[in-house]
Amino acid sequence: MRFRILLLLLLSAVNAYSQDSLRMTLPDYYRLILQYHPLARQAANLPEMARKEIRTARGAFDPVLKSVYEEKKFDRKNYWSMWESGLVVPVWTGADLKVAYDQNNGRFLDDQFLVPEDGLSYFGISVPLGQGLLIDQRRASLRQAQQLGLKVIPWTVNEPADMARLIDWGVDGLITDYPDRLRAALARRGAPLPAATPVEP
Repeated sequence: MRFRILLLLLLSAVNAYSQDSLRMTLPDYYRLILQYHPLARQAANLPEMARKEIRTARGAFDPVLKSVYEEKKFDRKNYWSMWESGLVVPVWTGADLKVAYDQNNGRFLDDQFLVPEDGLSYFGISVPLGQGLLIDQRRASLRQAQQLGLKVIPWTVNEPADMARLIDWGVDGLITDYPDRLRAALARRGAPLPAATPVEP
């Protein structure tokens, strides 16, 4: 009988110890979630992704030094060879400055690629006169979102000029701190207005 009681006490002590060892504190639980949950791990990558997007955007203003060489040879004959090298420097106004040198030759070179024997050096400026006139990247993204059935509602639009531009683009709504300005912008375009809500000071 004593043996059974001793065995029962021993088993209950082992069971109590094992339950205590499996107990988890709230900070440990949060730590495990932050360490292993897919959404938490994805959120941890957001700062690095943002840094890379900033680097990519800044890269659009980096000078580009390039050199391209193409040739066609057949049956030990040089049909044509074209070498274009140059430097393109973007300017904050949207124009590009370009300095380049072309050297093309060959028996079957197309007339549009003919250059003097010593090559052709040139300097120029590229100005995108019509770029963004009909549609730009922002308006194209707006149209794509709307085609997918998404509502595009920018926030917080407080300047009348920004409100007018976004209304002209065809956004589905606007969030603003100044509803009176938005009502005025909509009224100028003849849009139907909901009844005004009086605000008491």
